[in-house]
Amino acid sequence: INAEYGGPCPNMVQPNPPNGTVPVTRLYQWPLNFEVEWNMFFVRDANDVPPYVGKPDTPFNVTSGKTWYKTDASGVSMRESYYSYCIPVFGDPTNPMGSRNDFSCDYINSYKTNTAYVVLHDDKPPGAPSCCIIGQPFHPPPRDFSKNMPLKWYGTVGEDSVAWHAVYDKDAGI
Repeated sequence: INAEYGGPCPNMVQPNPPNGTVPVTRLYQWPLNFEVEWNMFFVRDANDVPPYVGKPDTPFNVTSGKTWYKTDASGVSMRESYYSYCIPVFGDPTNPMGSRNDFSCDYINSYKTNTAYVVLHDDKPPGAPSCCIIGQPFHPPPRDFSKNMPLKWYGTVGEDSVAWHAVYDKDAGI
């Protein structure tokens, strides 16, 4: 992983690629501006890894969401919306946002302030703020972010060719 991003996450042993997949060799680079809708699975069992045909075999949470990425002469801005489960990055389980993730949220990265914000909605946990700063300085990932992800697989699901780029955190508390 590029030293600019601090190297790999500590104490995160990444699982082997799942059966039926091969390492990705093609580097992906997203366009300068894009919107993408997605589904994200939060799976507790580290042995239940993609490819999933439909859904994981073990208990899981799933959220849908959307990412907006914009590049202009001033810099890059990004917004990610998680519609039912917020990505569990708040750590401390005594914090209202660190003990659960069953709420919607938006992450907004602004090049103008070099700041990342999280915006919560009416379903936020009791005691959680409506908006807070989660990083400063902070910037959206580069368009070729997947090249730095530790796991890259390629396989098929049904008749579709699929590439997975993943990071596993068995201690995420989800």
